[in-house]
Amino acid sequence: MASHTTTAMTIDQTRARLRANSADGDFIVGAFTDGKLIASAGFGRRPEAKRNHNGLLWGFYVTEPWRGKGVGKALLQEWLRVARAQPGLERITLTVNTRQTAAKRLYSSLGFQVFGHEKRALKIGDTYVDEEHMVLRLTGQL
Repeated sequence: MASHTTTAMTIDQTRARLRANSADGDFIVGAFTDGKLIASAGFGRRPEAKRNHNGLLWGFYVTEPWRGKGVGKALLQEWLRVARAQPGLERITLTVNTRQTAAKRLYSSLGFQVFGHEKRALKIGDTYVDEEHMVLRLTGQL
């Protein structure tokens, strides 16, 4: 049996690894306390010219002990600051589980608006979950 040693990666090594696996402009932001990740959110764009004006918020998560304490809002405000600096970006979309009322309130407080409802979007075991689609327009009208 082969043995191997696992070593922790530095922040710079992690950054380089994430960049190698993402398109230009894609990023992840995180909030840390005592060296531990307590919240994160990702940004992505499709490379096709006709879709590249769209950005996507994905993987937003705040660990349980930090929910309701403003960490998520502060993280998303920083996320939006970086996202808005992306050239040619006109709108950002996301999907949210309709049962996640706190997340929906947070997204709305940042200017996201619901534009669609998808029934049975997720299936967890035998349970179906609906999702709402939300958009934040950076330019123009809805």
